[in-house]
Amino acid sequence: MFVPAGLHSATEERRHLDRLARAGADLFEVGLAHRTPVLDGPVIQSAYRCTLQRGKVLDRTLRATEHAAFLRPTVVMTYWEPVSRHGSERLARLFAVAGAAGVMVVDLPAPMAARWHGAARAAGLRTPRLVPRHVLGADFPSATAEASGWLYAPASAAPTGYQGARSTSRPSPTSPGAFAQRARCPQSREWGSLPRPSQRASPRWWTRSSSAPRSSAP
Repeated sequence: MFVPAGLHSATEERRHLDRLARAGADLFEVGLAHRTPVLDGPVIQSAYRCTLQRGKVLDRTLRATEHAAFLRPTVVMTYWEPVSRHGSERLARLFAVAGAAGVMVVDLPAPMAARWHGAARAAGLRTPRLVPRHVLGADFPSATAEASGWLYAPASAAPTGYQGARSTSRPSPTSPGAFAQRARCPQSREWGSLPRPSQRASPRWWTRSSSAPRSSAP
């Protein structure tokens, strides 16, 4: 369940997360607001604008992460610009202390990947990666290198919230099933699950090949 952090007061946000957990959410994605979220649609962009107007974005996101992680495994979703501005090592430590299981940088620049993954590993965080489903053959290992937690393979290249047709029904090299098979091949890695809030297990893997648009909770 994706939740943009800092959209409501602290009390209201905690109640909102509690209700979502009771309703059956088994994992939280907490969104760190960004001024130009180019991969997100109008709903999340609007939520981020409201959060930015409220100020203290990082503090609010850490607060939301701490409560979400108390309830369910929690991964922070962010763009590279906030990571660069606050510093890879500092941001990784802050979210690790808040209880996050991982942090996904959706537009992670290739030249910065090694530094970010090193900082996240040192803090004990998983590093999920957004990997387009059209990545094939020899390009797949390099595209997924150093990722952990899951591979996020959107059903569409459109922004989140997209309601149009998705090419997921017919077998093809870019179908979710074909992507999952590549991810589980012997040359790839062993997939498992993120730890529950009370666990501190060694990293495992599972594949998320989404056939539904990601949207913020109401």
